[in-house]
Amino acid sequence: MKSFNETAADAQVLAEYTDLMRHYGDMVSKLEAIDESTLSAADDAYYIEVMGRINTELAETGLSLL
Repeated sequence: MKSFNETAADAQVLAEYTDLMRHYGDMVSKLEAIDESTLSAADDAYYIEVMGRINTELAETGLSLL
């Protein structure tokens, strides 16, 4: 995403962006499938940590997750 924002006209970056968006969709589907009520305390803490890292990265690109 950061590369795409900087060089929007480059065909290679556009192809990478398309692939990235496919992976993004897969990731969102998998995250939505997690039943947070079944996570152990340690797993829940890790889940929250990972979601924080993902949202920080997405915020830098102007996107948001869930």
